Amino acid sequence: MNFFHTCMTTLLVTSAVGFLAGTAYGEAYTLSANVTNVNPVYKTVVVNKPVTTCAPVQVPIYETVESKESGDVIGSLIIGGLIGSAIGNNVSGNDGAGTAGAVLGSIIGANEAQKGTTTTTQKIIGYRQTEQCNTTNISEAIQQLSHYEVVYEVLGLTGKKASTRELRVGDSIPVAVTVNAK
Repeated sequence: MNFFHTCMTTLLVTSAVGFLAGTAYGEAYTLSANVTNVNPVYKTVVVNKPVTTCAPVQVPIYETVESKESGDVIGSLIIGGLIGSAIGNNVSGNDGAGTAGAVLGSIIGANEAQKGTTTTTQKIIGYRQTEQCNTTNISEAIQQLSHYEVVYEVLGLTGKKASTRELRVGDSIPVAVTVNAK
């Protein structure tokens, strides 16, 4: 702000104050103030940052193995023989039919026991190395600009205000001045 402009503003305000001193009502004026200092004000903000970490891991290699288990052949032979003998004796009422039923039951029982059951299992036959990655969030506190604290001077008076706009020392800003009679 140039010297002439400052003098004119001061003269105008002084005249206005003198004129209004005799009135009962307050008057408001908008004047240009000179910025004398600007300080940034920061606030702490917590942000989450994703961090990926990777590491080698051993992964098993599987093979499918089938195994056949036969049943109890002797037990099946005996049970088949007993059931066959009972059925042969009841059907014919003849002792020879019971023996034939026992032989036939034993053969069927042994056959069924030999069929057995097949089970499938997974067997580890080796390992291979692979890379496994995980992402986690890490909280971090950072300083972030909140606003600017602006110090200004007008009519020989100093004032302060918060501003979201960045100003520089020497800039002019509008300020409201209210004059009231006492």
